[in-house]
Amino acid sequence: MKSMMSLLCVCVFTLGLNEVADGAEPIRETISYQGVLNDGGAPANGMYDIQIQYFDELGNPFVTTTTFLDYEVVDGLLSFPIDYTNVFTTGERRFLQIRVRPAGTSVFSDLSPRQEITASPYSVYAIKAGEAAVAQTSLDNEWSRNINQLSAGDTNEAFLLNPDLTSGFLINGFTNLQLNFDQSSFGGMYINSVNTGGFPFYGFASDSIIRGFINYDTINGRMQFVNNDSAGIDLEITGVGTEARNLSSKDKIVKDFGSNSLYHSGPVAYGTVSSLGFKTAGTPNFSVSFDGVDDIYTISIDGESFNFNDYTALVTPIGLGTGSQVTVGTASSGDDLIIRFFNVTSSTTSSSPFQFAVFRGLPVELE
Repeated sequence: MKSMMSLLCVCVFTLGLNEVADGAEPIRETISYQGVLNDGGAPANGMYDIQIQYFDELGNPFVTTTTFLDYEVVDGLLSFPIDYTNVFTTGERRFLQIRVRPAGTSVFSDLSPRQEITASPYSVYAIKAGEAAVAQTSLDNEWSRNINQLSAGDTNEAFLLNPDLTSGFLINGFTNLQLNFDQSSFGGMYINSVNTGGFPFYGFASDSIIRGFINYDTINGRMQFVNNDSAGIDLEITGVGTEARNLSSKDKIVKDFGSNSLYHSGPVAYGTVSSLGFKTAGTPNFSVSFDGVDDIYTISIDGESFNFNDYTALVTPIGLGTGSQVTVGTASSGDDLIIRFFNVTSSTTSSSPFQFAVFRGLPVELE
C-alpha cells in the first residue's frame, strides 16, 4: 500500500416499488454502495481490488466474501452493487466490512468502521417474509398462492366463509365451502360476468369429469340446465315460458284451485298382471296374489291403504280374444285392492290378464 486508505461512504438502497406493484419483475436484493476512497489523504485514482463481507453484531462473519477485481477509481469515487441475498433471516443486525488493495497486490486493508445495514433493505426482507408466510399451505391461518390461484385447505378440510359473524358451524359433514351471513334480509352470492356476452355458470363435476352445469345465457336471456350425460339442455327457462327436454317426472302434483289443495295427478301404482297372477310390468311398489279357486286377484301397494273413499281403481282385461265379454268387479279388503272378472257369455267367474292403475284422491301432506 502507498499509505493508509480511508473511505467516506453512503449506502443507497435501490428498489423499484412501482415495478414490484405492477409485477413487472421480482425485487432486486442489492444495495448500490457509493463512497469516496482516499489514499494517502487524497482522493484515490487508479485500479483497485475491493472485497466485501457481512458480519453479525457479535463480530462473526455471516456469508462468504465477494471480490471486485481491477475496479477503476477516478477522483476517489466508488459505486458498485452488493448482494445481500440470504443475509437477513429473522431481523438481526448486520454489518458490512469493506476491504481495499491496489490491483496486483496481495494484502487487503480493512476500512473502519464497519458499515451497519439499516432500514431500507429490511423493508424488502419484510415484503419477502410476508410472501413466504402466505405461501404456507396450512388452513389454520394461511393461504396458498400459486400464480393466479389462491386457495386454502386440503381434501380433508373445509373452507368456511363467515362474514359479520363471531362464530360459525358447518351445515353437515359433507361441506367444503359455506358462506354465512348475519342479516335478516337477503344474503347469498353472485357469479358475475363483467362482459355482456359472458355466460356465468355453476358447474358440477366428479372424478375431474364435467357432469353438468347451470348457466345464464345473457344473449338470449335464458336460464339453462345442462346435463352432459344426456348431451344437451334438460331445462330452459325464459321470461315467457319453460321448455323441458330429456326430463322425466315421478308422481306429479297439481293444485286444485277450488280447494287450494295439492293432489297427485299421476297414479300411485300401475302395472300389468298375467291370468295366473304374475306381475309382468309396472311400478315396483305393488305385489299380486291369485286365488285360483274363486278367481280373485289381490293387489297390495306399499305404503298405501286402499279403500274406495280415498282411492280410485281402473282395471282393463286384455287378451281374451274376439267375442269375449268380461266385466270387472273391484272391492277392498283390509288395505288391499280386490279384483274379480265375470264372463258374461258363460255366466261364470274367470281368470284374465289385465292392466290396472290406482289413483289417490287425498290431498298431498307437505312436510
